[in-house]
Amino acid sequence: MTRPPGREPIARAATRALAADIINGVYPADARLPVEPDLAIQLGVGRSTVREAVKMLVSKGMLAVGPKRGTVVRPAQDWHHLDPELLDLRLSQDQARDAFIGHLAEIRLMFEPFAAEMASIRRCDADVTRIYRALADMREADPASVQAIDADIAFHKAIVAATQNPLLIHLAITLEAALRHAFNTSTHLPAAYVANIALHQQIADAVARQDPGKASAACRALIDRAAKDQASLSHP
Repeated sequence: MTRPPGREPIARAATRALAADIINGVYPADARLPVEPDLAIQLGVGRSTVREAVKMLVSKGMLAVGPKRGTVVRPAQDWHHLDPELLDLRLSQDQARDAFIGHLAEIRLMFEPFAAEMASIRRCDADVTRIYRALADMREADPASVQAIDADIAFHKAIVAATQNPLLIHLAITLEAALRHAFNTSTHLPAAYVANIALHQQIADAVARQDPGKASAACRALIDRAAKDQASLSHP
C-alpha cells in the first residue's frame, strides 16, 4: 500500500497514493477495495479524505461504487486516460510510463502524418504564417522552459488546423494534455529538442511547398525520434 507524502494537500496525496496502487496492480481490475475504515488506516488519513479520494477516482473512471459491491476497481480500458491528472499519475509510475510512451507514439502515427499530408494540400497563407511563427517561437525558447513546450504544441496545432478538418482539430485538442506530457521530455534532453527543430522545419517547409509525401515522411521521422528520446529517459 502506497502511503501519501506529506508535501501536498492530504486529499490529493491520498488520491495519488490510491491511484498508484491501482495502476501498479495492488488492486487489479474488479478487485474490491477495503472498507472505508480500513482504507483510512492503510492510507493514514481520515475517513472523509478517503471518501474524497474515492470520489475523485470514480470521476476518472478508475473506480465504481455500488450499494452491494462496495468500491470496485474498473478495467483499465474504462479509465479516462487523457485526463491530465491521470496522465500525471501514470507517468509517475515507471511501468505505466513505458506503456504510455508506446501507446502515444502509435496514436500519433495514426493521425499526425495524415494530418501533415492534408495540411500540405489544404493550407492557406495564414496557416503557413502560423506554422512558421510557432517554429520561430520554438527556436527562440529555452529548451528547458514551459515556453518551449507551448511553442511545440502550437506548431502541431497549427499543422492540424491547416487540414480544415474539424474532427482532426478536435482530436488534436483531446490529445493535447498527452502531447504536453510527452513534449516535456525535451526539457530533460535539450540536445534532442534542438535536433528535433530540424524535423519541424522539414514539416513546415513541405506544408508550405504543398508536398504531402515529404510532409508525412518528416512527421513520421519526428514521432519515431520522439519515442526513442522518451525511451532513453526511461532506460538510460
